[in-house]
Amino acid sequence: MNSGALEWVFNPWRDRPARAWIAVAAIAAVGAVVETTGLPAVVKIALSAGFGASLGPAFLPCRYRLDDESVVLGVGVLRQRRPWSEFRRAVRTRSGVLLSPFVTRNWLDGYRSWFLPRPLRRDESFDPALERLLGDHGL
Repeated sequence: MNSGALEWVFNPWRDRPARAWIAVAAIAAVGAVVETTGLPAVVKIALSAGFGASLGPAFLPCRYRLDDESVVLGVGVLRQRRPWSEFRRAVRTRSGVLLSPFVTRNWLDGYRSWFLPRPLRRDESFDPALERLLGDHGL
């Protein structure tokens, strides 16, 4: 396998601004509800931060890198790397590709799978390069 690496940045504010605003509004709403609970301040901060972090990819720019060995997802300063051998299925949609560790659809897909959004502004070599990498790994 010598297909080279494919890298891109997905910026929700540029590519899907309505979703980014919805995520920020949801974080603000949950923060407001948490504020009314009467819990200690440190618990309120932890709950709000945890919820905000779970929606991070909806409003923070994400970096993606696919190479011959692995898939790398970066949000902010955090990076996660998973080898291709962990993925058993690729589901292609108009907006991106879901990489799943399960051969068939599974209720854990939402927790264990990675969704790689296609940037709206991409050159014509992006889709063939993505398909080539997926094909090289049997997906």
